[in-house]
Amino acid sequence: QLVGWGRTRELLLLGDTYSAAECADWGFLERVVANDSLDAEIDKIEDSYEKKIDRIEEKLAKEERELREDEAELARRRRPRARPRRRAAAPGSPVPNLITALFAATALVYALAWALYLVVLFRGSGGVGRFAHRALAVAVPLHVAFLVADFVIAGHSPLDHIQGTLAVLALGVIVAFLVATMRHDVAVLGAFVTPVTLLFFLASSLGRSVGPVPAGVRTLLLPLHVGVNILGVAAFAFAFATSVAYVLQEQLLRRKHVEGPSEQLPSLEMLDSLGFRAILVGFPLLTVGVLTGAAWAYRESPAGTIVLGITQGFGLLAWLIFATVLLLRVAWGWRGRRAAIGTILGFGCAVAVLAGYVVQASGGAS
Repeated sequence: QLVGWGRTRELLLLGDTYSAAECADWGFLERVVANDSLDAEIDKIEDSYEKKIDRIEEKLAKEERELREDEAELARRRRPRARPRRRAAAPGSPVPNLITALFAATALVYALAWALYLVVLFRGSGGVGRFAHRALAVAVPLHVAFLVADFVIAGHSPLDHIQGTLAVLALGVIVAFLVATMRHDVAVLGAFVTPVTLLFFLASSLGRSVGPVPAGVRTLLLPLHVGVNILGVAAFAFAFATSVAYVLQEQLLRRKHVEGPSEQLPSLEMLDSLGFRAILVGFPLLTVGVLTGAAWAYRESPAGTIVLGITQGFGLLAWLIFATVLLLRVAWGWRGRRAAIGTILGFGCAVAVLAGYVVQASGGAS
């Protein structure tokens, strides 16, 4: 507060003593009280400030509660909604019996088709080959019916269980084989494709009591990861079948066994070409599967890091083997037996990944 030049000079030059009332009047003091009222006035001021502080703290606490509620509401909206769990059928009801019957019938027809294809491979009977195709024509609808019943009635989904993924993968392998038979005369390869399908399908029955994937873990990356891996492994399964047939055909030709299986199998050139095309289809899908799996693992990791277990290590090894096979084939013309063996090893690593997930779902380490 300005007191004026005159009063200022008076304060500086005269050095007089002024009363508290005068100092308050000039603006040097905020308030003046009597000596016996000083403690009461201080208490009054303290109470006033304490009440102000309390009001500020209450306001801040209220704003903090509202902020937490808003954050919880936002997190709830972002969280994927859990699909309603279907109520399991009571023990002894016809529902599980229907699913079990469909599973057993599908496995038996696949086994029958495999046996018929083996007869075609070793005996070369065209009539038996037609029966083998008809067996697959029956097995595929049974397989689809089993998947539908397992999902609609039992509530099992490929996103919930590795067992469901294996069941869909088994169907994908046999569909890939049927598509190939429409374009090429390779029906005899059913002797190598059908056992792989049967193996995956039977493995889908292991550990069915394991709980589903939590709803909070399901994201858009998970179905994409599962889907591309199913398609990729199905393509690799067909490449595996052609590679096994290539190795067998080469051994028979080297030993000059031109009758029996050698007569029924396609030429080495066709087997090599089909295997290469199957890898060309499967490798990009596997690459997307590896990337989406890594992104999903990074997103779900609380520390923001990716830890590779044995199962994931086999998956990365499978990718490296198939990448090496493709690189050597394209860049250095690496074909024939070496490419077939590399394909067999790569598919073996892919199967090891699936086996690791089955063991993990059954309560083992991975």
